Amino acid sequence: PVTLAVSAPFSEPHEWALNDRKAAEILQHHYYDEESGIYFAGNQLHEIQEAMPPAVQKLKKDIFDCIESLQFAAAKQKIRDMQDELKRLPRLHPSVVKNMLTEFLFRTWTACEEL
Repeated sequence: PVTLAVSAPFSEPHEWALNDRKAAEILQHHYYDEESGIYFAGNQLHEIQEAMPPAVQKLKKDIFDCIESLQFAAAKQKIRDMQDELKRLPRLHPSVVKNMLTEFLFRTWTACEEL
C-alpha cells in the first residue's frame, strides 16, 4: 500500500519547503491508519502527541522486563498488545514509536549476545 499527502497548491518555487513540511505533517498524522490513501491539507487530522500514555509506558516496561529475563514469547505477546495500544487516540508521534522499537531491538540483541 502507498500513502500520499498533498499540501495546498503553490506556484512559487520558494514555497516548496513550507508545503513539503505540511505534507510530511499530514503523513505523520495518518501514520497509523489501517488503509493506504491520499490525504489532503485541510482533512481532519488525528491528534498526535509526543508524551507516552501510561498504558504504553507500562507495556514498554513489561516488554523490557520480558526481554531481560529472556521470556521472548511473553515479549512477543506484549508487543502485540503494544500494537493495539498504539492504534488508540491520541496517537503517539511516529518518531517516538521508532525510537522505542529500536530500543526493543537493541535490548533483545544485547540479551541474545549474552546467551
